[in-house]
Amino acid sequence: MLILIDPKNYHLHRNDLDEMYRLRHKVFFENMKWNVDSDDGMERDIYDEKNMYYLVYKDACGTIRGCVRFVEMTNDCMFDGPFKFALPNLTEFKRPGHWEISRLAVDPIFNETYTPEMAKNISLNLATGYLYFAIEIEEIQCTLSIAYPKTLELFKMNGLLISEINRIMINEETKEEIVVSSFPSLNYCYTKMTKKININQKKPVLWSFVPMYKDDTEYFLHMKQKLGEFGNATFNRAD
Repeated sequence: MLILIDPKNYHLHRNDLDEMYRLRHKVFFENMKWNVDSDDGMERDIYDEKNMYYLVYKDACGTIRGCVRFVEMTNDCMFDGPFKFALPNLTEFKRPGHWEISRLAVDPIFNETYTPEMAKNISLNLATGYLYFAIEIEEIQCTLSIAYPKTLELFKMNGLLISEINRIMINEETKEEIVVSSFPSLNYCYTKMTKKININQKKPVLWSFVPMYKDDTEYFLHMKQKLGEFGNATFNRAD
């Protein structure tokens, strides 16, 4: 299932956030050998938990197998910092309705009960969950990302309308590249992706989107109004 963690409920998901950082450590620090900060087995940076939204994917046992984060580009984001070189026309995107998505991570350690095909499906679930968020909750116009070409091809094949903005060689010896790209938030793409992964689009993708606020009545009612018309969503408070 997918769980949405937003800036108002970080404190309710401390364990999930820490497990997510441990997964990112496994993916980016250990497996991919990225030059990222990692402390006590958790990879996080200066942008985490500062206006960031997160989607985490939990398997049937409650283990977080995948995650991704996103933030509106009117806030500080990676295109302001480590990836500033990749988007020379950054000012064109620093406006409401334009979001950055980053740190897509899926568990890379496979076994008899967790296979590469399952990992692929988790990636697609995360992308579909983000589209649902972009279309139905925040009305996002355009999303920017930096990704490897192989990752973009997976999403293109499964319904995302991706436009390449810039392609950068990061390793001359291996010819490794990263791609700055954008995609719109379209119902057509969402419907196509839900069919690809056998999700009934009449029901919300964010199955576990439960605000759980004891005293934030306004926020609870706001989200109930946003999501209530889509399928049989369940809304509960933490009592």
